[in-house]
Amino acid sequence: MGKVGIVLGGGGTKGAYQAGAIKALRELGKSWDIVTGVSIGALNGALLVQEDYDELYSLWENVESNDIVNGTVDLNFDIEDVISKPNQYLSFFKKYIDSKGADVEPLKKLMEKYYDKDIFLNSSIDFGCITTSFPGFKPVYVNKEMMYNNGVDYLMSTAACFPLFPKYKIGDNDYIDGGYYDNLPIDLAYKLGAKEIIALDLFRKPVHEKYMNREYIKYISPSTYLGPLLNFDKDIISRNIICGYYDVYKAYDVYGGYKYTIKKFEKPKFFKEFYLDVLKIESLISKMVNFKDDSYITNYFLKAQNKVILSEIDLHYGIIDEIMTMLKQPLNKVYKFEEISLLVLETFKDSFNEEYEMLPSLSIEKLKEYLDGFDRIGIISKIINQMLYPNKTIIGEDILLSFDPINYVIAKWIIYLVQDLTNK
Repeated sequence: MGKVGIVLGGGGTKGAYQAGAIKALRELGKSWDIVTGVSIGALNGALLVQEDYDELYSLWENVESNDIVNGTVDLNFDIEDVISKPNQYLSFFKKYIDSKGADVEPLKKLMEKYYDKDIFLNSSIDFGCITTSFPGFKPVYVNKEMMYNNGVDYLMSTAACFPLFPKYKIGDNDYIDGGYYDNLPIDLAYKLGAKEIIALDLFRKPVHEKYMNREYIKYISPSTYLGPLLNFDKDIISRNIICGYYDVYKAYDVYGGYKYTIKKFEKPKFFKEFYLDVLKIESLISKMVNFKDDSYITNYFLKAQNKVILSEIDLHYGIIDEIMTMLKQPLNKVYKFEEISLLVLETFKDSFNEEYEMLPSLSIEKLKEYLDGFDRIGIISKIINQMLYPNKTIIGEDILLSFDPINYVIAKWIIYLVQDLTNK
C-alpha cells in the first residue's frame, strides 16, 4: 500500500468538524504519511504533523473569538459564498482593495503557541499548504522546507481570509487565503506522493465533486451545514465536532444514516416495496405540468445528501432525516431504528384514527392556504389520514402530489412503517 494523504479544507471555525473527524479516524486505526490543507485546515494539519492530537482537541473545545481577532467580526460572512462563485472574484475584491480587515494579532499568537518548529520539521509526516498571491491570484505551494524560517507566516498567509482578515505580507509580497485558489488541496497531496486520500471538506457543497465516489479517495463532507466562517457559539462548535466524528463512522460504514446517525439494523421488508412505489410516484409526478421531472423525489434526496446515485437505503435515510429534523431530535447521539420507529408512531398515531379531522375538498390554491395554518407534522398527519381513508374526501392523489410530493412520500413511508410494526 502506498502513502496515505489526509487533506483538510478551509472554513474558519467550521474547522471544529475536522477535530471530531480526526478523533474518529484515529479510533478506527487510520494514519497518514502526508498532510495538506488550507486556512484553518493548514493549522489543524500542522498539529497532525506534530501528532499533537490532544492539543488539537483542546484548541477546539476552548477556542473563543478573542483567540482569533481583537474586537468584533462579521459572524455572517462565509468564504464559501465567495469561493463557490469564482467568476465574481474581481468585482468582489475591488470593493475591498484598500481594506485593512480585522486585527488578527491574537490568531498569530495562537499559531505561535501551537506551531512547534522543531517537532514539526523533524516529524516523519510530510506537509504542504497553499496560499494565494494578491493581486495576482496565483497559488504558492508551501512545503516543509519553506516552513523552516517562515512557518507561522505561511500559516497566517494561508488563513488570510480577505477582506474579513487583512492581506498578509511575507517579504515584499502580499498573500490571501489559500482557499481562493483551492479550498481542498487533494492535488497537492498527490504531488507530494499520496496514493490514497482521506479528504475532510468543510463546505455544504463539496469543493471537488469530481473526487467523490472514487477508488482510493475517502471524501468526507459535512452531513449538516456547519455555519458561517467565524461562529464561536460553544453549542455550534460542539455540534460540529460531533458531526465530524459521526460522519467519519458513517463514511467507513460502521454506522448508517446521513444527517442522523443510526446503528446498523436488519432492513425491514417494506423498504424494497416502498422504493419501488416511489418510482411509480415519480412517474406520476413527471406528467404534471408544474413538475415535469421524472426523478423529482430522487433528485430532492440526492441534493440533500450530496450523492450521485440514490440507493434504496439512501432513500430511507433521507426520509428519516426529514422526519427527525421536523421532530427536532438532537444530532449528538446514535439512534436505533426501533427508537426512531417508536418516535414516529407516537407522533403520528392520531392520524391513523378514522375520526381524525379530514382534509376539506378544496382546489390546490385553497388547499395550500388551508394547510399554511399547520406545521409540517400537521400537514403530514392530514395526508396520512387522507391516504388511509380516501372515502372521507374527494381530494385525489394527483392534487396531493401537486401540492407537496416530498411530504406525500414521507406520509406514505410512515404508513408503511406503522403497518410493518403492527403486523409483527
